[in-house]
Amino acid sequence: MFHRNCIETVDRSFRDLMQTDRSFGGKFIVLAGDFRQILPVVPGGSRAQILSACVKVSPLYRECRFLCLTENMRFAALRADPAADVEALNFPEFLLSVGESRLQGEQCPEWISLPQSVAFEHTIRNLCVKVFQEIRDNHADPAWLTKRVILTTMNRPLEEVNEVIGNMIPGPYRTYLSADKVENEDTNAVIYPTEMLNNLTAGSALPDHKLKLKKVFIVMLLRNLDPTSGHVNGARYGIEKMTNNLLFLRVTTGSHEGNRLCLPRMPCGPGDDNFPIPGFTRTQFPIRTCFAITTNKAQGQSFGGRIGLDLRDHCFSHGQLYVALSRTTHPSNVTILTREFDAKTRNVVYPEVLQ
Repeated sequence: MFHRNCIETVDRSFRDLMQTDRSFGGKFIVLAGDFRQILPVVPGGSRAQILSACVKVSPLYRECRFLCLTENMRFAALRADPAADVEALNFPEFLLSVGESRLQGEQCPEWISLPQSVAFEHTIRNLCVKVFQEIRDNHADPAWLTKRVILTTMNRPLEEVNEVIGNMIPGPYRTYLSADKVENEDTNAVIYPTEMLNNLTAGSALPDHKLKLKKVFIVMLLRNLDPTSGHVNGARYGIEKMTNNLLFLRVTTGSHEGNRLCLPRMPCGPGDDNFPIPGFTRTQFPIRTCFAITTNKAQGQSFGGRIGLDLRDHCFSHGQLYVALSRTTHPSNVTILTREFDAKTRNVVYPEVLQ
């Protein structure tokens, strides 16, 4: 969900353009959203700071007219399936209970039991095999690969999960190394040696120093290049061809599916004002393998195939569990990785934002 500053900036811009004090310059604006989903990200922010960044706190929110949807179209096919069992038919209502914190644990309200309609695994390899079990027969089909994903709550497990799935795909790897540098290299070379720079990461904004790719991998773009053609941060691609200095990619999802991108290495910054090394730049392909992505990145997307949820690290922010569980169209497509003998997980909901 976007920060309230975004909509307030648009409001001020329209007022200036139209030379009026009316909201949005008197223009009709359509907004869509679900407050059960993940709220705006405030790095290091407290609960109060996250809530104050929500559009609900903006004075503009009181001027909105509300139209509420009543049917979950993602599960329309499930309701029309005569073979669907009762537990599967109740899954949409279970999701609403999760999103609105109506489902609470016995001892601690935040710790809830996961539904028996989903499958459970206790090792990361078993989870990958369950979600991508026909990958050797379908690894050359980008549409098949794109419909499957493993979601994590944090960035930390992504490299491990992507490596496990990458090893399941036939063919050799091609490795691309970045060129890392800092400002005033002559004076900072001793303070910041190359080995140290190569190990730096910055969440999802900075590509890895070492990219290990195969021709059929699904990758995600990490920066906006050409919005009109769909080449934006978060877009997913299949790799069609690799050379020493160029990657030839093809969009695999959305309204821009099929569009191609010839991608060179680019200078990338950490995108964080608090990054410990000033003037750090990494020249690398601005992509990341995305057989596994974070729940935050998955918001707004649907996956028609199987999905896996890595809940070894429990959810820690509002709406994460709701978003993760609602990315698929059928509960039987969900497999959850939990700690052994643990079928409970944390569901964080801020009731204030739902009122």
